[in-house]
Amino acid sequence: MKLRWIAATLLLLTSIAVAGGQRTTPAPTASFFPVAVWYGGGKARAPMLEPLDGTSAERWGKDLDQI
Repeated sequence: MKLRWIAATLLLLTSIAVAGGQRTTPAPTASFFPVAVWYGGGKARAPMLEPLDGTSAERWGKDLDQI
């Protein structure tokens, strides 16, 4: 029984060590450039944006045209 536990532990540790050297995600390519845009039209607003007012919808339209 003790020998089974030792063998199982060694097998587990070996598999962890082997798997630790492998990449699970592909390497990034030079052509990939991550970009994100925050558009919170309506009530959802990022804290760094100006408050809502009567000209907000016009500004959002200009922002979306530029995006």
